[in-house]
Amino acid sequence: PSKERHANNTVDEEFLSHVRYLQQMIVYKALKYGIKNGDIGLIDRVIGVCCFYFEGTGQSNYAFEMLYLKRLTSTKACDEELRRAILSNSLVNPHGRRDTWQEVDRSLEYLNLELKRELWARRTSTFGLDALFKTTSLTGEYTVRLRKAIEKAFARKDNSRHSVPSPVDDIHTLAFELACDSIRLYEGGRAAKHQAPDIHTIGLERVATKKLEVFNAKVMRDEDQIIVPPYERRRATADLDPASDAMAILVCIF
Repeated sequence: PSKERHANNTVDEEFLSHVRYLQQMIVYKALKYGIKNGDIGLIDRVIGVCCFYFEGTGQSNYAFEMLYLKRLTSTKACDEELRRAILSNSLVNPHGRRDTWQEVDRSLEYLNLELKRELWARRTSTFGLDALFKTTSLTGEYTVRLRKAIEKAFARKDNSRHSVPSPVDDIHTLAFELACDSIRLYEGGRAAKHQAPDIHTIGLERVATKKLEVFNAKVMRDEDQIIVPPYERRRATADLDPASDAMAILVCIF
C-alpha cells in the first residue's frame, strides 16, 4: 500500500521508505538471479511488475517495451514454443557454465567495447572500420580470451593504482545501525527528510487507467501477428497521472 496509517493518523515515514526499498529489491534480486542462472521462468514472473516500476518512474518508453513483451509472453498472441523462444533468446552464455548467463544486449556492449579498443590500438591507413568488421568482429570473443591469457602468462604486472579497502566491515556496521533503530516500526509515527515514493502503486494506477489504453491503440492485430508501427515506437509516450484508484491485472485487460 502507498501509506500505512495508524489509529492516531500518523505514519512512520522512515520505516515505510525501508519497506518500499525492500519491495523493489525483491524484484531486482529475482531478476538478477534469473538472468545469471538462465531461469527464464523466474524472469517471466517479474515482467509484469517491471511494467509498473518503469511507468511509475516516468520511463514511458521502457514501460511500453515491457508491456509489449508481457503481451507476447503471457497471452495468446504467441504459442508456448514461441514464448519460450523469445525468453530464451534474450540470454546468452559466453562461458558455458551454469551461472554465467547474461543479457544479449550486455554481451553486445562488451563486444563493441573490445572492437573499439582494437580499432584504437591498430588503426592504420589499411586497417579501418571495414577491415575491423570483416576480420575481427566474429572472432572478437576468442581473440580477447587469447590476449588476456598471453598477458597473464608473460606480461609484467605493475599496478600503480591505489588499493581500495574491502567494504565488508562498513556494510556490516551500517546494517547493525539500521537494525538497531531505523528499521523498526514506531507506532507513534516518525518523519523522514527524504521519503521514498511508492512507484509500484503509482505505476500500477497509471497502467490500469490510461497506459494500457494508449498501448492497445498503438498495437494493431493482423490475424495471428502483433505489429507495432516503427514510427510509433520511436515516439515517447506521455506520462499520465493516475485518475482513480482502479486496479487491473495486465493479462485480464489484454
